[in-house]
Amino acid sequence: STCSMCGKDRELNLEHIIPQCLGSPLEKRIYCVECNSELGHELDVEIARRFGRYATILKVKRKRGKNQEIIIKDEESDLRLKFNGDRFCRVNPVVTKKKNKEGKIEELEVLARTEKERDEIFSNLAKKHKFNIALVVSDEVEYPPPATAHDLVFEGDTIYRAIAKIAYGFASWKLPSSVVLSDSFENIREYIKGNNSVEHVSANYEHTSFMSDNHRP
Repeated sequence: STCSMCGKDRELNLEHIIPQCLGSPLEKRIYCVECNSELGHELDVEIARRFGRYATILKVKRKRGKNQEIIIKDEESDLRLKFNGDRFCRVNPVVTKKKNKEGKIEELEVLARTEKERDEIFSNLAKKHKFNIALVVSDEVEYPPPATAHDLVFEGDTIYRAIAKIAYGFASWKLPSSVVLSDSFENIREYIKGNNSVEHVSANYEHTSFMSDNHRP
């Protein structure tokens, strides 16, 4: 079979036309293993970096792997939180030690993310500082919903090439191989591979009266 990217006769690998990180089930054998791997590691990773958080927020199901965890910072408290699609938790546990004049621990506070993590931290500290773990008192802390903002910056050569790869993947699936591999498509292939400095992708906007802000891509 002929690879739609390099044009060589090779065994073709399954390609997610829209990257799997966004939950796309659409797989087609259009690229060879080498092209699929090389472009995927550069371009699909960029799609995941820019848009992966939305798949997490919307709980998009993936065929394999997990949706990426999102790190945010609460604008009011500066607290860094991690969202895994179901719940928010601290990025790291916090251990606060209060010592007396002799340097011995008088009071210990642990803010852990799970009961298991809390127990492991207390167990390790109890062995190290020789205190009675039976004295540990635990409360569940509830945090108010975080206030945060995120800007989607849709620009840059890598993200444009990644979008071009998706569009070209659809073309490779829908059009005859003789058309896709013709000279007419050579420039876009070279652009996707990073060999063509001419930008073949741009952000276009259409003004439509039915949209609330009258200015949407």
